Amino acid sequence: MIRWITERLGTAPYEEVRALPGLTVVDVRALLDREGNSAAAVVEKIEAAARALAAGEKTVVACEFGVSRSNAVAAGALARHAKLGFDAALARVLDATGEHQLRLEVVAAVRAALGEDAPPLAGPGAVIVTTPLAHSDPAFDAVLPRDRALVHAGRELLGDAVRLDLLARASGAEVLLHLNAPRPDTTNAALGAALAELKTVLDVCRARELFLVWCSSWEVYAGHAAGPLLAAESTPHVPRGTLGLTKSLGEAMIARYRERHGLRAAILRPGVVYGPPVGRPAFLAGWLEAARAGHELVAHAFRNGDARLDMLYIDDFRAALGTVVERRVAQDFNLGGGLAATPAVAAELVRLCGSRSPVRTVQMEGDSPQVTLDSRRAAEQLGWRPATPLAVGLAACVAAAEEPATDA
Repeated sequence: MIRWITERLGTAPYEEVRALPGLTVVDVRALLDREGNSAAAVVEKIEAAARALAAGEKTVVACEFGVSRSNAVAAGALARHAKLGFDAALARVLDATGEHQLRLEVVAAVRAALGEDAPPLAGPGAVIVTTPLAHSDPAFDAVLPRDRALVHAGRELLGDAVRLDLLARASGAEVLLHLNAPRPDTTNAALGAALAELKTVLDVCRARELFLVWCSSWEVYAGHAAGPLLAAESTPHVPRGTLGLTKSLGEAMIARYRERHGLRAAILRPGVVYGPPVGRPAFLAGWLEAARAGHELVAHAFRNGDARLDMLYIDDFRAALGTVVERRVAQDFNLGGGLAATPAVAAELVRLCGSRSPVRTVQMEGDSPQVTLDSRRAAEQLGWRPATPLAVGLAACVAAAEEPATDA
């Protein structure tokens, strides 16, 4: 099927168009579907398509699947024929074809062949943020360096490396802060989606030489033996559950890009991040709702004792993010706020709410992780320490829950 970009320029898989009458087919199958294409080979194909367009011929650029090589070369031909900048021509191709799986290496080869490989100058040091946490969140914005523009990238760009690359070029970005995660994040589908989105981000960071900040999780250590564990950055991963596996695999992908492509990246492994908005995490929101209504709160105990979690207040997490973005320290950092037994957390919420709700501890099977995150590296290299005691953070959650709703 031909996907027409203009009335006379389209792209398609080669086998679908090679025998059709009335078409000039520019066959780009000999180009590589990865890095390594020579400028001369790329220009030859661009000029062949541009000449056909200039002659008024219906022109189709074709490769095996009609994706990366065909659309990238078609964008180059459109730029030549219509006297457009390559980025503008590429955007027209993407809009017309609906294709969002182009290989950035192929796009970069066409851009370089046209002599447009230097990114445009824009505001200094822009930061691209791909996370709901930062959207319309003044408290988050305030911790980022004031001299850098903050550019929010929607979730749709995480499946479209070319459009995310165009945003990075247009904004003059130097840092990409990737905290977005599929919801719910504990399903097999979420694992695949999260890793695919991270691959998009990694490809753009590689192409634009962006500094990457990525959020992992304490759950990469959750599968260690039931005894108490003080987890430093050098502690081997033993993930438990889908989320832990997702984060561990993501870290492995980043390690590969560091080694192979020289990616500069910081990985943050926070404990259980909590705090306003009240919905994070779900168990805390449920307890708060129950305490305010006077209902029973249910906590868990395991063979190795009460469930215990390293809980980090959201403002402390934001502060760590801001410092890493500003200093661009390409290290892994464990960020702990302190271990807390969940029945005690539930009881504290009841007290803060002035509630009479009972707290019941239910015995569960097996063992519970007892992971405390060692934050000494963050203290030494970032000057970061958690500043919010658990009681203060929980009080902020209660206060936020009691605020009257306002119209958007």
